[in-house]
Amino acid sequence: MDLVSVLVVFLSTLLAFGAAIYAYGVANLEEIKDNWVQYRCNPLYMPLADLVGSDIFTNFTNCTLQATHNYAGVALDPIYKNFAILTDTVNIIMNSMNDMRAAITGASSGFLTIIQTTFAKIQNTMSTSVQLFGHVRTIISRMMATMAIMMNIVNTGVQTGESIQNGPIGKAADFFCFHPDTLIKLSGNKTCKLSEITPGTKLYDGQLVVSTLKFVGGCPMFSIGGVQVSGNHKILHEMDWIRVETHPDALPTEPCEFVYCLNTTSHRILAGDHIFKDYEETSNPEILREFFTRVQMAYGPRDTTSAKIQNPARYTYTGVLPTTLVKRESGEMSPAMDIRIGDQLALGGLVKGVIHHRVRGQTVYATRALAPGTWVLDEDGEGVFPSLVVSDNNELHDYVQFVTEKCRYSLGDMVILDDHEVDDDEIHTWRDSEVQKEMI
Repeated sequence: MDLVSVLVVFLSTLLAFGAAIYAYGVANLEEIKDNWVQYRCNPLYMPLADLVGSDIFTNFTNCTLQATHNYAGVALDPIYKNFAILTDTVNIIMNSMNDMRAAITGASSGFLTIIQTTFAKIQNTMSTSVQLFGHVRTIISRMMATMAIMMNIVNTGVQTGESIQNGPIGKAADFFCFHPDTLIKLSGNKTCKLSEITPGTKLYDGQLVVSTLKFVGGCPMFSIGGVQVSGNHKILHEMDWIRVETHPDALPTEPCEFVYCLNTTSHRILAGDHIFKDYEETSNPEILREFFTRVQMAYGPRDTTSAKIQNPARYTYTGVLPTTLVKRESGEMSPAMDIRIGDQLALGGLVKGVIHHRVRGQTVYATRALAPGTWVLDEDGEGVFPSLVVSDNNELHDYVQFVTEKCRYSLGDMVILDDHEVDDDEIHTWRDSEVQKEMI
């Protein structure tokens, strides 16, 4: 059998099959039309769309879309399920992250609360510690103040003891001098009674006598090595200056009516086998400056510009010329050289000592010649000031000075301070103590 015959048979079969189907469709057309929705997407009935009043192309398109949708749903359903699972997973992760964030936020808040509470307690502790240290500092300050007070009390006690050792308090104005018949060695191996020595005399060791002093007696006297001297006079003992009354060899003796002393260029007096201080005792500028400052402050404001304060050694000695008229308590004016111990002076009271100086220089105040260091009391009696230096400092002059009850006396038109200068035992006790501390 050839190919043509085969094709003819095949095509004939197809046509027969198609005719059978068509015949079947036509035979069941009413059934198909009534249930077209059910049969419209069946490939066997799709060609019959025109017979039931439906457009074949439109029906084919709708069926194709429906089939695609159905098959796509089946094909994509696993993908949708995976996306759903992924979405659920992401939601779970996000919820977990939200829970974690909430937990972290809560933990942060709790941690910050703990930190704030801790630092608040630390701050309270520090504040309490600062207050405690403040109280401790206050206690320490009070203890230091108490110790300082105790040290001052002890120091005051020591100074009081030294003052008592140096002499009774309130007796600083007592005179420290010698018996009038005390023999003093002069230049040329001569000797002379102390009461007969005059200013300018040259002593055995070459020094010159600057001043001679005579005071009313009555002070406690002691004998040491045949020399009668007041107990408060300073004597050299084992390279230290001590008071005669504390010397191991000093013996009490009877007081005398008058006592005498000297001022020398070296502030030392050789009597017998012992060396004594003279009356002024020192030329130490620091001691003299402080002493003069205290004197001036006792009367009024301190004047640190004055020559007496700036150069105290130069302006130590005070007094008036022997011919200067001094006013007595009675109102009578007498030359200074005629005034004696026991006389009464205006504003000064009883004269307890007469002093003769021979020093260089001269000052003038209100046309009145005075010794270089003389203090002038102002009119209201509340301040003192040194007089003005106007003469040649190299020229020697003789002066007379007194020691009175009130540490001053009148010259008629002006008032000057006496040799004692101030009636303040504390000031003189301080000077006496400082002199005793001087080294040899």
